[in-house]
Amino acid sequence: MLYIIGFTKTGIELGDKIKNGLNIDSALFQKTKRETKTGIPVQKSLKEWTKDAFLNADVILYIGACGIAVRSIAPFLADKWRDPAVLVLDEKGNYCISLLSGHAGGGNLWCKKIAEIAGAKPVITTATDVNGKFAVDVFALENQFNIESPSLAKEVSARILWGETIPMAAEGMVFTEKAKKAINQEIKSKLNNNGIRFSFLSEADSLLKAPLGIYIGVQKRELPFEQTLYLSPQSLVLGIGCKKGTKGETICRRVEDFLEEFGLIGSSLTKAASLDLKKEEQGIQEFCRRRNLPFITYSKEELSLVEGEFSGSSFVKEVTGVDNVCERSALKCAREGSKEAALIVKKQGREGVALAAAVAPKEEIIWENLPVLIATANTRSWTARSNVRIISRARARPASGALETLKKCDIIIGYTLYVDLVQPHFKEKEFLATPMRQEEARCQLALQKAGQGKDTALICSGDAGVYGMAGLIWEMAKDYPEVSIEIVPGVTAALGGAALLGAPLIHDFCLVSLSDLLTPWEKIEKRLLAAAEADFVICIYNPSSRKRKDYLKRACDLLLSVKREDTVCGLTRQIAREEESFRILTLKELRETGTDMFTTVFIGNEDTKAIEGKMVTPRGYSLERN
Repeated sequence: MLYIIGFTKTGIELGDKIKNGLNIDSALFQKTKRETKTGIPVQKSLKEWTKDAFLNADVILYIGACGIAVRSIAPFLADKWRDPAVLVLDEKGNYCISLLSGHAGGGNLWCKKIAEIAGAKPVITTATDVNGKFAVDVFALENQFNIESPSLAKEVSARILWGETIPMAAEGMVFTEKAKKAINQEIKSKLNNNGIRFSFLSEADSLLKAPLGIYIGVQKRELPFEQTLYLSPQSLVLGIGCKKGTKGETICRRVEDFLEEFGLIGSSLTKAASLDLKKEEQGIQEFCRRRNLPFITYSKEELSLVEGEFSGSSFVKEVTGVDNVCERSALKCAREGSKEAALIVKKQGREGVALAAAVAPKEEIIWENLPVLIATANTRSWTARSNVRIISRARARPASGALETLKKCDIIIGYTLYVDLVQPHFKEKEFLATPMRQEEARCQLALQKAGQGKDTALICSGDAGVYGMAGLIWEMAKDYPEVSIEIVPGVTAALGGAALLGAPLIHDFCLVSLSDLLTPWEKIEKRLLAAAEADFVICIYNPSSRKRKDYLKRACDLLLSVKREDTVCGLTRQIAREEESFRILTLKELRETGTDMFTTVFIGNEDTKAIEGKMVTPRGYSLERN
C-alpha cells in the first residue's frame, strides 16, 4: 500500500501523475482540504493522516518540503525493520529523497521508480548504496528472506564498508538446480568485489572461518562463524495431523519443540497442510492463527497420489483413508511451489500430534541490485569512512592498545581531566574537552566529528564498558549510520585495584556504584543487600563525593546488618597514577573512613582474609602442606 499526500496545486497534480504512472490499485492519493481539483480531500489533521499511514502503508510519499515530512513522522518512528519507507518529492519534481527505511522498507527502490515517473533525480544516502556495496537487507527484501538477527545485518554492512570480506553460505536444498546453476563465476566475482564470498554448504572447503558470516537456509547448522546472520527463505511447509479434539496449546507447544529439535527456523514456515478431515479441527486452526499461516487441506484421494517414501501406518489408513497424513500433505503442498520439493523431516509423533516438514526450493535468486563497481566516480571512497573509537583506561599512561589506537585518530575528545592527562603524549593531535556531567554532549561531539569523515577517539577512564561511555554512544549512534563504532577495552578500577590489594576478586564478585545521579538510592540499597546476602565480594565505585559524604557510611550500615564487623575490606585510591595507594581494614573500620571519587572500595566475603598485608579471597582449592 502506497500513501501519497500533496499540499499545493502543483504538488497534487504531480501526485496524480505518479499514481497513474505506477498503475497500481493500492495507491491512496490524498491532498489538503484547500485543494479540490484532484485527489481525495484529507478529512483529518496531518498528524492523524501520518499516524494512519504508519499503521497501514508500506510506502509514504510526501510531495512538498522535507521539513514537513520530518516533523510529521517523528512521533511515530520505531526502527528500520518496522517503519514504512518514507519518500519526499519536491513539488516541481526535481528531487525524490529516500528519507526512511531505504533498505528494509524498500524505500530506495521506490525512490528510483517514482523519480523515473516524475522525471526527478533520486537522492539515495544509505552508505552501501553511495559506496556501491552489497546491502544484505536489500538482498533479503528482494528475495523474501527473513532476517533472523536484524542487529547483525547492520554489522554486516559496517564490516563490508570497512573493507572486510563476509562469507555467505547457502543450503543447497532451498534452491532449485536451475537457481544453483545461475550462481555462476560472474556472480561470485561481483559478490567478491563487493565484500561477499559465496559458497554452498556442499563446498565445505571453501567456507571461511570468520567472526561474522551469512547463512541462507531453513535449518540452523554448525558453521565456522562466531556469529551468524540467518537469512531464512519462506519455503518451509509443515505437515500436521492430530487426534480429534487436541487443544491448540498442545499443538503450539509440539510445533515449537519440533522446530527446536530439528533446528528449523520458525520464520521459514509459510504454510501448514493436512487432510481435509482436519479442516475444522479447532486446535490446528488456533495454531495457524497464532502463526499467521494459511491452512491447506487435501482429500485422501489427492494425498494417496503423492509419490515418495512415507512412514505408512495401517491404523492411520483405516481411520483416515491414507497411510500417512503429515508427510504426504507437507510434500503435496510444497510441490505446488516447486517440483523439486522434498521432505526434510519425516513424521514425528507425540502427545497425539504428528508433524513433518518439507521444503519448496526457490526457483531463482535475485541479484538485480548487486553493484557492479566497488565505487563510482560520484561516490566517496570508503577509505575516508569515519570512526568513533571509544578508548578505555585514559590514565596518565595509556595502555598499549589504546596508545596504538590513539595514534591513528585525528581528534581526541574527553572529559577535561582525562584530556589533560593524555594530551602530553599526542601534542600533534586536535583535542576537544567538555566538563563533568556533559557525557551526552561529549558523545554528540564525537559522532558529529566522525560524521565529517574524521577518525575520532572518545577517551574514558578505566574500561569504557564499565560505568563508561560505551553504552551511551551506542544508543546515540543509531542517528549516525555512516559512523562505525569500535570499543577499545581497558582495565577497570575493580581489576586495577584488585591487583594492588592482592587477590580479592578470585571468587564470585559484583560491582555497585553508590552514585545516585542516574540510579535511585533505593535501588542501590536493594542491590547491596542482595549482594551481601548472597555473600558476593563487593567492589564499590563512586563511594562518596562532596554532595554524598555519608553514602559509604550508609552502605556499610546496610552491609553490617548481614556481614560480620571483622569482614576484611580494602581501599584503593588513584589507581594507575603516581599517587596510587591501598589499605586493608575491617568493615567496622571502613564505616568510619573517609573516601572520595578517586577511591574504589572492596568488601570481602565470609572467607576473605588478610595475608601478609594483602586482601585475598580463597577460591576453594584444597591445599595440602607437609
